[in-house]
Amino acid sequence: MNLALLLLSVTASPHADAVTLVKAKYGDLSKAVTSKKDKVILVDFWSMTCVPCRKKFPQIVALHNRYRSQGLHVISVTLDSIDQSESALKFLKQQKATFQNLILDEKPVVWQNKLRIREIPCLFLFDRQGRIERRLSSIDVQELDKIITRLLNEKP
Repeated sequence: MNLALLLLSVTASPHADAVTLVKAKYGDLSKAVTSKKDKVILVDFWSMTCVPCRKKFPQIVALHNRYRSQGLHVISVTLDSIDQSESALKFLKQQKATFQNLILDEKPVVWQNKLRIREIPCLFLFDRQGRIERRLSSIDVQELDKIITRLLNEKP
């Protein structure tokens, strides 16, 4: 799937607050991050089988709701297999995850090697210039909130 189709499928819903889940390759994910100029980007890697991932997900939704108008862009990436996309989408709808939701259509070895993810949940936080500010595996929401606030207040 090319970037144009990826972004179109994410943004072309009839309702602005619709929850979607789009299949993506690693390259699509990379382009989705780099295409958001002047945004602070939080990428959340998670799985339906990861209890801590599902437990902290409402906090990610709350951060999105609190800061999206100030320039925070959240991308959730489920690392579940494509055949689990239905249950992942159901979960995302229950959480009202109206941000960009992707399901990575790659073999685990691809994303594990490229992203160096060894455990989930795993969050990547990018500043407005597209540089990785933080990579977090244990999530302290108060600390994350402070970092996001600082990044949003920095001039691009």
